[in-house]
Amino acid sequence: MTYNNKHSHSSGFVLPYVLVAIALLAAITLFTAQNLSRGTDSLVQLERSRQIDLAFHAAETEALLWLLTAQPREAGYQKVRDITRRNQLTTTEAIGEKWGLKGDMRRIATAYGPVFVSLQDVSGLLSLRIPDEPLFKDLMGGFGIPPSDAGRLLARLQDYIDPDSRRRFQGAEAVQYRQRGLPPPTNTHLRSLSELPRILDWPEALARIDMAKFERFVSLSDRTTATSQANLSPEIAVHINARAALGRQSTELFSDDIFPSPVFRLTFEAPMTNEKGQSIIRRRLIEYTRTVNLIAEPVKKVWISDRTVLDSSAPARFNRAATLETG
Repeated sequence: MTYNNKHSHSSGFVLPYVLVAIALLAAITLFTAQNLSRGTDSLVQLERSRQIDLAFHAAETEALLWLLTAQPREAGYQKVRDITRRNQLTTTEAIGEKWGLKGDMRRIATAYGPVFVSLQDVSGLLSLRIPDEPLFKDLMGGFGIPPSDAGRLLARLQDYIDPDSRRRFQGAEAVQYRQRGLPPPTNTHLRSLSELPRILDWPEALARIDMAKFERFVSLSDRTTATSQANLSPEIAVHINARAALGRQSTELFSDDIFPSPVFRLTFEAPMTNEKGQSIIRRRLIEYTRTVNLIAEPVKKVWISDRTVLDSSAPARFNRAATLETG
């Protein structure tokens, strides 16, 4: 009897530990399964990202080939063919659809999935390399940045990219950066928009604006700065004019040139799905400058940005996109 009591007592003592051990094993198994699931999802995302890189490369080749063999026309580019009739001079005839300069989108099929490519002439964007102060203030005003703050941001941007060490009014040179424990200005032009957070006061401003919209409005080209009203995308025109309606008319600075400039931007977009199952967009912006008498390098390019964004308007825009005939 005494033995049975002792056995019963020890069994009752051990049982909670067994239950705890089982619970721990179950938690570890669940944690491991979740990690494996997340790891699998990450691998899927990496593979999809790799496929999009390949798709972007293929689409870029097709788009550049189309544009470099097309003829500049009013407000866009168009494929043409030469026609020579008896006793007449050679003329050209338009074939295919024109690709417009103001954010016109085309669908390009690749072996890795469709890519949606938009064309924007840089003469319809605001240059950050050669910024115009009134236009810059209108741009930032559209994002809710007061003119006084925009003026300081512009001065600090200009001090960051200019080759000298002379500080502008409200600007900042190497001394001011050292006082903040930050790397000094590069004193050269921006290589991409990812450099903007390195400029004094810019991180706080960028946190207050819609960066996805901002990057579609600005250029890193040194050839022009929002000189053609005809080439402004409707979205940029609304943004700037909304600010200009409060006072100065920005549009007075624009020319009436309706033909393409030597610099254009292509925006590449492809749909993805993130770990939460949300539809997201991989977006890459590149600017191209046509070169002269350089067959081996017909264009020079500058990467503006490459990132993944949530964009609820993308499906509707993609559905409206015509297919670019690359054959």
